[in-house]
Amino acid sequence: MYIKCYYCKKDLGEMSITNFVKQYIGELISGSKRPFCDEKCYQEYLKQFYVETYNDKNIYKINIDDQILYLPYIGCHYGFLTIEECKLRMDNPTVSFVDMNMWELLNI
Repeated sequence: MYIKCYYCKKDLGEMSITNFVKQYIGELISGSKRPFCDEKCYQEYLKQFYVETYNDKNIYKINIDDQILYLPYIGCHYGFLTIEECKLRMDNPTVSFVDMNMWELLNI
């Protein structure tokens, strides 16, 4: 079994802990991490989601169940229906979004 680049599917060597920790690991748009050939290959992966740069930060978009969502950063677990809403969130970094289902886990 071999480790493969997430983007270009190039073989990166045999599957082993020693080989895996030597690989370039990049964060996917979903937030999980995967091996890539290098930074260049990782940037090629990100280009497919890139929309624009706003205040020196990139905005990305994804399609989930035929719904376009704009993300203020890679790995963001929430999205916005419009790019303007995304920019408003980027302008106010102290605002946070809370998943109300999380309260059940806290037993409050």
